[in-house]
Amino acid sequence: MTKAYLCKIVCLKIMILVVLYIGCNSKNEESLNKENTSIEKLVSELKSKDWSYRYTAVTELGKIRSKKSIDGLIEALKDKDENIRNLAIENLAFFGKFAEDKLIDALKSRHRDQVVSVIYILGKIKSVKSVEQLIKLLKSNDSFFRQSAAFSLGEIKSKEAINLLMDTLKDSDPIVQGQAAIALGKMKHLEAIDLILNLMHEKDEYLHNSLIIALGYMKSDRKKVVEVLINVLKKDDFLPRSHATESLIKIGSKKVVKELIIILENKNEKVRNLAVARQ
Repeated sequence: MTKAYLCKIVCLKIMILVVLYIGCNSKNEESLNKENTSIEKLVSELKSKDWSYRYTAVTELGKIRSKKSIDGLIEALKDKDENIRNLAIENLAFFGKFAEDKLIDALKSRHRDQVVSVIYILGKIKSVKSVEQLIKLLKSNDSFFRQSAAFSLGEIKSKEAINLLMDTLKDSDPIVQGQAAIALGKMKHLEAIDLILNLMHEKDEYLHNSLIIALGYMKSDRKKVVEVLINVLKKDDFLPRSHATESLIKIGSKKVVKELIIILENKNEKVRNLAVARQ
């Protein structure tokens, strides 16, 4: 086999590889162009007056793992329909850290509902990168921002936020106080227990229920904690008693289990069933 012949074979192979490479790139480019066109069409449908078009657009954008589709979903957080906003939240949370930078950037938006939704999503995806911005939002004059920031910092379990969350237990808004208590509970910051117990006399229903939930997350079987939760079980309101049941079960020590038997004699069948189901 001559050198000239071998050179021809090598050149032929190189030419075939070049053709294949160009063809592959061409297909990829064509596919990318089609995807971009599809995303642009879906984003334009987000402005439709027809609810079903907007809902379908958000659904389809959630199936495309692309930075452009993330932009579209973030835009959908401004939609006037709660179902569409919730679907956009669900899809962005599903994207997780892939959407993180875009979500953090969206915190600059002037659209209040959009920012509140973004804060919530950052918590669900446990975005450590957003903690600094969330701490700033916890100091906001807007109570909705503070509520959402407290929730997300609790989801992330950010130790950097503990001192501020402790201060937030004194917030003027009971919902913000409740979210701060739950956040501290999720972090199992036991130093917050006394402050939480001191708030149990507050009459606001949301705050009261949140404090009960927070004590369950703490998983502390301190005598005072158990006594407070047992006292809740002796009251007539179903929701606080249900939360107290859950919290006592989370604590789960032997002495708590003994106290929990009282629930089995409860006249409220739903509470009784909850206790049995959790044993």
